[in-house]
Amino acid sequence: MAEQESLEFGKADFVLLDQVTMEEFMENLKLRFEKGRIYTYIGEVVVSVNPYKQMDLYGKDTIEQYRGRELYERPPHLYAVADAAYKAMKRRAKDTCIVISGESGAGKTEASKYIMQYIAAITNPTQRAEVERVKNVLLKSNCVLESFGNAKTNRNDNSSRFGKYMDINFDFKGDPTGGHINNYLLEKSRILQQQPGERNFHAFYQLLLGASDALLDLLYLGRDPEAYRFTREGARNNYSGSDRANHKAVEVAMKVIGFSPEEMDSIYKILAAILHLGNVCFVTAEDAMKVENDHLVSYLAELTSTEAGSLLNTLLYRAVAAGGGEVIHKAHSINEANYARDACAKAFYERLFCWIVARINKVIEVKNYDARLHGKNTVIGVLDIYGFEIFDTNSFEQFCINYCNEKLQQLFIELILRQEQAEYQREGIEWQHIEYFNNQIIVDLVEEPHKGIVAILDEACLTAGKVTDALFLDSMNNRLGKHPHYTSRKISPTDKSMEFGRDFRIKHYAGEAMYSVEGFLDKNKDTLFQDFKRLMYNSADPVLREMWPEGKQSITEVTKRPLTAATLFKNSMVALVGNLASKEPYYVRCIKPNDQKSPCLFDEERCRHQVSYLGLLENLRVRRAGFAYRQPYDRFLLRYKMTCEYTWPNHLMATDREATQALMEQRGFQDDVAYGQTKIFIRTPRTLFCLELERAQLIPIIVLLLQKAWRGALARKRCRYLRAVYTIMNYFKRYKVKSYLLELVQSFQAVRSMPDYGKSVAWPEPPAVLVPFQENSKLIFRRWHARQIVKNIPPSDMEQIKAKVAALDVLQGLRKHWGCGRSWGRNYLMSGKPPPPGPSLEKFLHLGPGFYGNLKAFYKICCPLLFPGSSLLPFALPSGAFLFSPTWSQGNGILLACCELHSAQETGSKAPMWAGGPRSRSCARWLQSHVQPKQKSSPSHTVRHSQHPGLEKGEEPQEPRETGSSGHQVNHCNKSADRALLITDQHLYKMEPRKQYRVMTSIPLQMVTGVSVTSGVDQLVVFHTKNHHGLMVCLHKMRPVNDNRVGELVGVLVDHFRRAKLELRVQVADCIQLSLKGRKRLVTVETTTDAEAQPNFVKSRDGFILYSPRR
Repeated sequence: MAEQESLEFGKADFVLLDQVTMEEFMENLKLRFEKGRIYTYIGEVVVSVNPYKQMDLYGKDTIEQYRGRELYERPPHLYAVADAAYKAMKRRAKDTCIVISGESGAGKTEASKYIMQYIAAITNPTQRAEVERVKNVLLKSNCVLESFGNAKTNRNDNSSRFGKYMDINFDFKGDPTGGHINNYLLEKSRILQQQPGERNFHAFYQLLLGASDALLDLLYLGRDPEAYRFTREGARNNYSGSDRANHKAVEVAMKVIGFSPEEMDSIYKILAAILHLGNVCFVTAEDAMKVENDHLVSYLAELTSTEAGSLLNTLLYRAVAAGGGEVIHKAHSINEANYARDACAKAFYERLFCWIVARINKVIEVKNYDARLHGKNTVIGVLDIYGFEIFDTNSFEQFCINYCNEKLQQLFIELILRQEQAEYQREGIEWQHIEYFNNQIIVDLVEEPHKGIVAILDEACLTAGKVTDALFLDSMNNRLGKHPHYTSRKISPTDKSMEFGRDFRIKHYAGEAMYSVEGFLDKNKDTLFQDFKRLMYNSADPVLREMWPEGKQSITEVTKRPLTAATLFKNSMVALVGNLASKEPYYVRCIKPNDQKSPCLFDEERCRHQVSYLGLLENLRVRRAGFAYRQPYDRFLLRYKMTCEYTWPNHLMATDREATQALMEQRGFQDDVAYGQTKIFIRTPRTLFCLELERAQLIPIIVLLLQKAWRGALARKRCRYLRAVYTIMNYFKRYKVKSYLLELVQSFQAVRSMPDYGKSVAWPEPPAVLVPFQENSKLIFRRWHARQIVKNIPPSDMEQIKAKVAALDVLQGLRKHWGCGRSWGRNYLMSGKPPPPGPSLEKFLHLGPGFYGNLKAFYKICCPLLFPGSSLLPFALPSGAFLFSPTWSQGNGILLACCELHSAQETGSKAPMWAGGPRSRSCARWLQSHVQPKQKSSPSHTVRHSQHPGLEKGEEPQEPRETGSSGHQVNHCNKSADRALLITDQHLYKMEPRKQYRVMTSIPLQMVTGVSVTSGVDQLVVFHTKNHHGLMVCLHKMRPVNDNRVGELVGVLVDHFRRAKLELRVQVADCIQLSLKGRKRLVTVETTTDAEAQPNFVKSRDGFILYSPRR
C-alpha cells in the first residue's frame, strides 16, 4: 500500500475504495487530479492522468526519495514502478518490463522518458565510461525517434505515430550495458495526407525551419512548408521557435549516438527527396505521359545519387517480366503514376525510420558479452505503444492499433490473474474463482487462422482479378455475420450509423469501434513496384543501398509473394506478447483528462470512456477479489507494531506471524484476515484504515519519545566529547606553559652578564593564557633592567637624571628641541674656561663667551660667603647655564642660577668685577642674607637655577638700558631690558645684573602655577602665577650659541614640584596666553632671517611678539 496521504487528497490506492464501482472510481480519480495528485495505484499498477502543465515531481531530490524504496513506502509515482522493476531485475535476476498504454495525448511518451531518466540516474555509481556512453545513447535516442516518429495531431502536439518497445540490458551489478529498440506500425500514410489541424512528422518542419540556409540551398529547399504538398496542411500549425530549437537538439543527439556527418547528410537528402517527390506532377501530352516539372527530376536524381534518366523511367514506366526472360516496359497511367509516386514516398520514409532505429541498435547493442565471464544478462523492457483509437472515421491503422490493445489487454488480465493465483497458491490461501471479461474471443475474431479478419483480408488481396473493398466487406459479412462482436449495416439493417458496403463495427472490450473498409486492401498490400527498389539499390549513396537490399534481385527472378502489412503486424504483436509474457510486468495506465489540453478541466465522460477501455475496473476487481491488501509479516509489524503492547517495541514471540496474529486478535480483526506463509492478507480496506488511524494517533507520542531519547543521547555524547576536549586542552595548556617557561628561562638565564642586561633578547611567543603573565613579566624585567642601569649611575648624576625624566614626561612629543642630549651641570667651577680679559660685572653675569671661566671665578668668591662649610657636587653641562647644587648639613642650595657675562669694554670698566668688586660683594651679601639659613632649624634654601634671560617683560618701570648694551629692558611702556634669573627651592628672583645683581622681584615658588613654552627652538619661557602677575622671559647669550636650556629649566622646576608634592602645569603652545596685572595678553614667536640679531619683544595688537633669530 502507498504511504498514507491525507484524506483530502483521496485514496492513493484504488484498492482501498469502499466499493468497487465506476462512480467511486471516477470520484476518487477526479479528486486527486484537482488536488494535483496525478498518480494513483491499483495494487502495483500506476494510473497516470496527464496534468498538461509542468510539475515539480521529477528532480534529483525526488529520485533519491524513491531509490530503493518499496511501492507502498512513498506516494504513487512513476519512479516507484521503475524502482520496483529495477529491484526485481537486480535482486532476483528476473527479466521485467514496464508496459505504458493509453490513448494519444495521455502522456505515454513523457512517462517513458521519466522512467528512462530514473533508471539512468540510479545506475552506474562508479561512473564507468562505457556504461555512461550507453546511458547517453539510450536517452538521446528518444529525441531522435520523436523527431522522425512523432507528429502533431488534434489530440496531442507530440503524438507518437509508432509503437516502441525498448529492451535495456544490465550486467550482474545492475548497470546498463546495451539495449535494443523494436518499432511497430509506423503511420506512414501520414506522409501523404493529414487531418485538418494536424501536421506531418516533426522531421520535415524541423528541417525546413531549423536548417541553415546553406544546407537548404544544397537540398534545393525553401523555408515555406506550404510550398510542398506533403507539409502544406500542417504549415498553418507551425511552431517555428520550437522547431528550430528541436532541429539543433536532434543534430546534437545524432552526434552523441554516433551518426557520421555523411549519414546525417544522407538523412537530410532523403527528407528533401520525399518533399520534392510529393510535388512531382504528371500530365498527358500527345498520347504520352510526362512529368510536368522536369527540374524536380534532376533534383531527385542528385539527392538520391541516381541517374536522372533511370529515375524518370521509373516514375513513368513499369518493368514487367514476360516469359522466357523477356522484360516489357509498360507505361503508367496518371493514376498508376500517382499511386507509384505516393507508394515510393511512403516507402522512403518508412525505410528511413527503420534504418535510423537499426543504426541506434547497432550502437547500443551488447558487445563481447560472455555470460560465463560477466554473469547473467538481465533485461528491463519499456513498452510505449498507442492506446485505443476511436475516431469519427477509422481506417486500417486504427484497426491494427485496436487489435494491438486487445492483445495487450488479454495479456494484462492473464498476467494479473496468473500472478494473483500464483501468490495465493504460494501463500497457502484458498483460491476463489474471479469473474471477469475474457477478450480472447475478440482476439480470435481478428487473428484466428482462416477465419479471422486478417485472414479474410489477406485472401482478398491474393484473389485474382479486380477485388474491391466492398467485396472484402461482403466476404466478412458472410463469414463473421454470426459472431457476437461483429456487425455491419447488412447484418443490422436498422443501424443507420453505418453505411452499406463501407462500414463494419467491432465490439471491443473498451467499447464499440466502427471502421471504414475504404483503403483496407491497398494499405494491406502496401504495393511498391520493384523498379523503385532496384533504382535505390543501385544508388551511389551507401545509406540508400542499405535501405533497399531486395533491389539486388533481378526482375526475371521468381520470388515469394511478400507478407501483407496486416500479417506482418499480427506476427510482430504475437512476438511482442510472447516477449512480455516471459517477463515480470509492471503497468502504467495513462489517462487524458480532456481534449482541450487544459490543466484545470476534468471531463468525466471522456475519462470514464478511457477507464473502461483500459480495463481499470477489471484490474481493480481482480486485485480486490478475496483480499484487498497483503504484505509480508516483517513489514506489516514494522508499520503497525506500536498499536499492540505485545509487539512494541519488539515482540518476544517465536515468529513474526505469531506476533502479527496477536496484534490482529487484540484489535478484534481476526475474522477479516488470513495468514499465509510469509504474508498477511486483509479482506476489507476498513480494517487497514482502522490500523492506520490508530497508528497516526500514536506516531506523535513515539516521535516525542524518540526525540527525547535521541536528544539525551546527543547531550551525553556532547558531554563526553566536551570532557575529552577539556582534558586534552588542559594537558596541552600545561605542555605549552611548560615549554614557554623553559624557553623563557633559557632566553634570560645569562642576562646579568650581558652588556645591555638582556634588552636585545627576544621574548618568546606566549600561549594565549600567558599573555597577561608575559606583560607583567616584561614590566618586572623593565624595572629590573632600569634598576641595573640606575645602580651604575653615580650619585652626582642622579639629580640631572631626575630632572631630565621630569622634562621628558611633560615635553616629549610636544617640543622637539629641549636639550636632552647634553649634560645638565650645576657645578661649573672645575670645567669652566677663564673669561676674556676686561669683562664688566654686568657682562660677566650675562651668558657670554667667557661665561664658564667667569662663573667659576664668581663662585670661588661668592660660595664661601654664601654657603660657609658647604660642599659642591660637580654636574657639568656643555652649555652656558649652570645648575648649582651646593649641599651642606642643612641642605641649603640654589635650584638654578643663570647670568650673563659682559665685557668691561662694553660698560667702560677696566677690570673684571668677580674678584671682590662692589657688585660681586653686593651680590654675595644678598645671597648670604637671603639664601643662607639664619638658624639650623630654619627652612633651607637651595639654589636650583640661575640664568640671565636676556629679554624680560616686567611689571615695574625700569631705567632705560645703557647705550651699547647687548640687551634691553621693558618698563610700563613696554620697553624690554636684560635681567638675571635665580630660582631656589623657595623663591624665583629677578635681578638687575648692572646694579650688582640687585633683586628686583621675588616670587615665592608656591605662587607659580604653571610654565608655558613653545614647540620651536626659541628660548621663550612664560611663568604663570596665582595673582595673575605673570613673567615672560627669553633666554639668550648662551655658550654654545645654539644651546637649548628651556628643557633644563622646565625639568628642574617639574622635578622640584613633584618632590614637594605641588602641582605645576606645563603647556606647550605656539600662542601663549599671559596675564599681566590681570590683563590677558597673547605671546607669539616669529623667526627673523638675520641669524646675528638678538631676540627682541615687540608690542602687538593683542599682546607681544618675540622676534627670534633663526637657529
